[in-house]
Formats: sequence, structure tokens, C-alpha cells
Amino acid sequence: MYEHRTQKEIWDTRYHKILNISMTEGHYDYGKNDLFAVMIIMKQMLTKEEFKDFFFQIGYEIDILDGKVDTVKTPIILNNIGFPTNWRELDDIY
Repeated sequence: MYEHRTQKEIWDTRYHKILNISMTEGHYDYGKNDLFAVMIIMKQMLTKEEFKDFFFQIGYEIDILDGKVDTVKTPIILNNIGFPTNWRELDDIY
């Protein structure tokens, strides 16, 4: 799933706007057809508790990755999978 982009994009959501995701030529740079888009979809589909569990697991895996990979900085990895720098704020939005 690393650097995977789908052909179809999800619709613009309030999460894109609240997180102040950057835009290029009127289109959001993150969360449209990437792994972060899956996070946004899960935010809308899961209950608050289910999403918190899901979100915690994703964060946990990213933290483990950060501790193991020295050759590529975590922000670069997150950018490549489509996560904005403030991706963890998604958990606080309701």
C-alpha cells in the first residue's frame, strides 16, 4: 500500500477542511485517493470507540516503524502514504 493511489477519489469532507489540508489547483493534496482517504472513510463508518481503537493501532505501527527505520525519515514515509503532517488530529474531530 506504500505510495498506492486509487483511480477514484473520495469526496471532499469536513475533515479535509478542519485539518487544513493543503491544496493544489483546487484539489486536496492528501486524503483523496491514498491511505489517508481510508482513514477518513473509517472515521465516518466506525463508531467513536471503534475508530479510536483503529486509530491507536495505526499510530502504534507508525511509532514502531519510526523506531526501526533510520534511512528514511518518518515524515517522508507519511507523505508517501498520503498522510498530512497533522494526521493525528483526525482522532480529535467529532
